[in-house]
Amino acid sequence: MRIHRFLVALLVLGLMGLTSCGNEKISEAQAQDVTVAQTPKPDQPAISADTVNARIAGVMKGRAGTIRDSIAQDALHTVAATERVLRRLYEGKTKDAENQLYTLIGKMETLITANPDLGLIPVDVKVRVVDLISDINAINQIAKDAKAAVKKGYYQDARRILSQLASEEIISTYYIPLATYPAGLKAAAALIKAGKVEEAKSALVELLGTVAIQETVFPRPVLLAEQYVLEASKQNLDDDKQRQEAMLLLDNADYQLKLADALGYGRKSKDFASLAAEIKELKRIIRVKERNEKIVASFNSLSDHLKVFRKSFGNKPQSKQ
Repeated sequence: MRIHRFLVALLVLGLMGLTSCGNEKISEAQAQDVTVAQTPKPDQPAISADTVNARIAGVMKGRAGTIRDSIAQDALHTVAATERVLRRLYEGKTKDAENQLYTLIGKMETLITANPDLGLIPVDVKVRVVDLISDINAINQIAKDAKAAVKKGYYQDARRILSQLASEEIISTYYIPLATYPAGLKAAAALIKAGKVEEAKSALVELLGTVAIQETVFPRPVLLAEQYVLEASKQNLDDDKQRQEAMLLLDNADYQLKLADALGYGRKSKDFASLAAEIKELKRIIRVKERNEKIVASFNSLSDHLKVFRKSFGNKPQSKQ
């Protein structure tokens, strides 16, 4: 089971220190490896990174909103409410904590009545971004360093090095066990009433550890590629400058798909090869100034296939405890 943010922050700080030690440890192995081939990154298109990121955030907000709409109002933010009670106890605001806890218990009783047969019930959904890497050459170097660490038998160093290989939007859905969570809240309330505040704190920390988290991961490079193709489709191809911009946007879309491939999102032979071929063909027909309806059909086909590919990740949630 997962303990929440304040403990995770301590863990992250500890791992940062361990990673720096690991990098020193493998320096000899790194020096013995062959040079990694370089992949040039295309120039940046006219559309700003802020605009693209805002569009992606909108896509993720819509997906999270769909999940949030399915959550009962009495369940929404249950975990956050439990954390607030715990925070009040640590701040010495015992009476305030007790009042908030009894309010939360009342909501839980309503949930039990409405959902007597459910084992787990969704109580919150959040979106977070992990954007650690955006360059294929850097990815290749990290992979090289990890291989060098494995070759030397430094497996923990390799694990920490590989943890850098992520560029994704994550939708986390939180679930509580309906059979035990409300009872845990009542037990904590009884401890507070009896003046056993330290025991109540421990009980709430343990209770938060029973929250199950289901994560749905969407690769950011795929989301970026989708936005670049969409922006390219808006260009006026009868204008030389805008036609060049469309080609540059497609170059960036192609690079992002190569980046997703290098990061291991998807299957190279099936997913990325067909998308890369579509981009290549679209660039060709733009270059030779094919008739407009053929270009529009090619844009639509590529956009549809990217959307299907992106949605396929949404159908593969990962459960965490």
